[in-house]
This record gives sequence, structure tokens and C-alpha cells, in this order.
Amino acid sequence: MARTPAAGLVLRRPTGIWTGRNVLDVHDRDPAAAGGHYLALSGRKVAEHRCLSGDFGERFPAAPAQPGGAPGCSRISFRRADRRRRCLGEKPRIAERMMVPLEDEFGDLVGKSRRGHGLSVEDLAGETGIDAEALSAFEGYRRDPTREQSDTLAGRLGLDAAKLWEIAAGTWAPDAVEPSIAGGFEIQSLWYGPDRVWAYVIGDAANCVLIDAGVPEEDLRSAIGERELAAVLLTHTHGDHISALGAIVGGTDIAVHVPAEELGAVAGLGGEAHSFADGEVLQAGPFEFKVLHTPGHTAGESCLAVGDVVFTGDALFAGSIGGTNLGVDAFPVHKQTVRDKVLALQGSTKLFPGHGPQTTVAEELAHNPFF
Repeated sequence: MARTPAAGLVLRRPTGIWTGRNVLDVHDRDPAAAGGHYLALSGRKVAEHRCLSGDFGERFPAAPAQPGGAPGCSRISFRRADRRRRCLGEKPRIAERMMVPLEDEFGDLVGKSRRGHGLSVEDLAGETGIDAEALSAFEGYRRDPTREQSDTLAGRLGLDAAKLWEIAAGTWAPDAVEPSIAGGFEIQSLWYGPDRVWAYVIGDAANCVLIDAGVPEEDLRSAIGERELAAVLLTHTHGDHISALGAIVGGTDIAVHVPAEELGAVAGLGGEAHSFADGEVLQAGPFEFKVLHTPGHTAGESCLAVGDVVFTGDALFAGSIGGTNLGVDAFPVHKQTVRDKVLALQGSTKLFPGHGPQTTVAEELAHNPFF
């Protein structure tokens, strides 16, 4: 869920390739000749990086501290000690090592849970004694909560209070996850900045498989290289996850595996579409994927398990879940299917989501406020 940049700043198209930790090498491919801008969005905060003649000027706006609340420092998710300040190529370009921010912070967690329970801001204000203006400010990232406010909201919304406060205070992020599948297969993780979305390419020297297709075509083709693309697997069919699908499979007979409930969304985009259902095992290239149907974000939303890895799409994020878009009755189903089918796996199971940093089952059981 990309947020609106600060007025007067231009968001160009940053893309990146995963380096194997919760850190990215990020490049602005089309900067202005005299100097480029890259905006990294983390919660309500914006960091501007300007590359001029090899020097970086930086601005990190900080929110004022709230009495008794979370620190007023900016939670820009950058590993400051590990920054590389340099320009690449003949024209100024930007390269930073950037920690991947959590997809959802306190405001998103409260908003998703409130909507999942079918509550308006006014309803929640009446039930908690926290005024509606403050609640709107929390969800809009204009104000930080106090610990008491955070705990009160957690109690009404069915969130774990201690875990919610960890995220409100900015004291937790998942540990690094090795980008590989048991058996030695590397996971190439491709990130598209404006939508803060991932696509994943896995395979061997001859064949590969693509999980979701929401990053630019040129980045996907670069990752695939000379290998044969054996199949595309989609966790769901929202536009930010299939935007490059037609460009990749159009005019080919490449297999495109899609949740049965969403098969119509890929009609006419090319390739050979095949529907899948819960519990089915899909053979794609050298891999067998087990389908874990976790509806809620969409009707067909599914996690795809292979070896010691699960690609969770928008069903589950580090510290959060995707927004439940199918109504109040779908909210408990969304959480329960994720708990029963994904979080019941071994704690060391690696989770590769559609947005935000990679994580593990153990991390989510220990830190995700929804569970």
C-alpha cells in the first residue's frame, strides 16, 4: 500500500534486487540528468535522497513525540551504519542499502482490524473512550499512541497488546532470512518501489518459476535470463501482483497457475491458464508447490508452499496480514486459515510475502499482533 509522498517531492520508479538479508540494493533507473531523487516510504515518514555530483543530501523528517507515547524519531527503515553513499554510472544514479520496511505499522494494524470487525471510527471511539479525531490521526500516521491507548485498542480489536506495542514503538523487525529453498535453490526477490511489492524467481541453471508478476517486465526478464520460464504461479490476481503478466507470457504457451476463484482475471493475458484449489500439488519446473487456500484478502488468495518456504502473497505479512476485503464474516476465516495452514508449520519455515520483509513462522508467532 504505497503512501502519498510529501508535497513537492517526485517519486520516481525505484526497483531493487534482494541481497539476501532484509536489505535492498535500490536503484533509480531514470534520474534527471542533473540529479535524481529516490523516496523511501516507511509508514508516514519520507526520506529524500538527492544525488548531485557524487554527494548525498538527506532529509529525515521526524514526528513530534507524544506525551507518554512512542518516540518521536523518524522510523525510516535504513541501516545507517551500512549505507553506501555513491553514484553509479555516467549519469547520477542512486544506490542505497535499505532495510525493507514493515508493510504495516500501528495505524494500518488498527485500521485493518477495525474494518475487519465492521466498526467505523466513531464506533471504535465510543467503545474505547479514545476520541474519533485521535483514532483518525493514528490511522493516518499523524499521531503516535500512548501505551495505554495502544493496549485499549488491542483489547477491543482482538490484537495482542504486547506485540502491537512493539510495532507502535518501532522496536521489532524480523531477523534476516536466507533467500533459498532446501536443496540449494536460490530465491531471487525482485522489489518494485511504488507498489512496495515483491515478485520471486526460483530455479536452477536451466529452468525457473515466477511467483507473482507485479514488477516491471525488464526486471523480470533480467532475473530469468537465458533460462526457460517453466511456469508462473499467482497467489492472487490484484493488479499490483499481475501487472507484467501479459508482457511475460503473451504469445506463449507458458503455464499460468491461478486460484480457481480468480481464473477470469487473467483471461486474454496470454499463456495457458490453469486453475488450482486448496491442497492441490502443482508441478512447476523442478518444484512441487502445495496450495494453502487462505481466503480473505481475495476469494482465491492462496499461499504456495515448497520445501522449507511459503510464498504468502497478501495473506500474511511480517507483523500483519493483508486487508480483508470480503466483509466482516471473512475476517475470522482469514486469520484462522493463516493460523491453521501456515503458522502451524515448523517455526523455521521461511515466509516470503507479497509486501514487506521476509520472515519466519517463529517470528510471526512471537511478534504478529493478529496471532
